[in-house]
Amino acid sequence: MENNATIAARPQALVVGLDRAIAAAPTLLRRAGFEVTLITPQPELRWCKNVARLVRVPKGEVLARGIAEMRQGDYAMIVVGDDEMLRRLRDSDVSEAEKVRFLPISDVRGLGHIASKIGLSRVLEAGGVLTPAYAVATDEADMRRAAERLGHPVMIKSDFGAGGSQVARLDHAGDAAAARKGLTYPVLVQKVIDGDEIDCSAFFHRGELVTFSYAVYIAKLRDIYSPSTVRRYWTRPEQDVALVAALRQLGQALDADGFSNVTAMK
Repeated sequence: MENNATIAARPQALVVGLDRAIAAAPTLLRRAGFEVTLITPQPELRWCKNVARLVRVPKGEVLARGIAEMRQGDYAMIVVGDDEMLRRLRDSDVSEAEKVRFLPISDVRGLGHIASKIGLSRVLEAGGVLTPAYAVATDEADMRRAAERLGHPVMIKSDFGAGGSQVARLDHAGDAAAARKGLTYPVLVQKVIDGDEIDCSAFFHRGELVTFSYAVYIAKLRDIYSPSTVRRYWTRPEQDVALVAALRQLGQALDADGFSNVTAMK
């Protein structure tokens, strides 16, 4: 059994999230030796055995409580666990220095891609990371012109969206799928890249690659753009020298510091 001294000696981690899926983070952190505090509105997570301290607050108070806890606690790691919380923290009135500390970035330059698909494409392009040809459109007419310039098929994505929401594919000029999706402008217009969808989610420290997984998507929750429910993981992906080099380049381009969802087309 563990005594109080052993528990107190562990590094402290803070996890803040709105979604139930955040439960995966405390499990991983606990295995890595952290003592975890979780701030969430989700009642189901009171059963999460890998959380040492659970703080349940109403959904509208999660950000304020999370910021207060980040400022007061001596946390070796902070995990903001979902896209909506990332956006709320990015748009909050805390200082840029605090945002860099709280968000999974190591430099203020990284704020440009947090919770922004448009910002992400711009950062990847500037960092020399392979990314689909793209354009930014401010209304539907602009979007259709951009699609013509890039050449169909294209993906249309609202600047912010999670879980595959506000994403549409246009296969030809007369396709009305984007309008039916109720997109929020400005939107990102991307050339479609054919290939196998691969998850290469990684952990970075101050822009440097620490470790990553490699999985092929087998099944999705709702449609082809929604989160995956079944994956096939490959062992020893670090043996792929080209893949490791690409992820290192990605981490540096993003000024990444922490957990990152990474999806690529093979």
